Amino acid sequence: MTAKSPFSIVLMGSVLLSLAGCQRSETSASSTPADGKAAVQTPTINTVRATAREVSATVQATGSFVAQDSSDVAPNEAGIIVS
Repeated sequence: MTAKSPFSIVLMGSVLLSLAGCQRSETSASSTPADGKAAVQTPTINTVRATAREVSATVQATGSFVAQDSSDVAPNEAGIIVS
């Protein structure tokens, strides 16, 4: 008698578990109506009416705004652009 490799044992076990998961349970079969269509349950949701109001477009803050980086914009060639 030869010893089985661990790979073949794991492979056989995973095949058996896969096949066991494919069985239909009795509870899911009995919950469907006789016509074969599943009963649809509509979810309950809450809604609120939207209201319009004025919102200010300004921000009041203490401090100052300073850029982290700066750059100079200049052409590569000297001269005047004529259109």
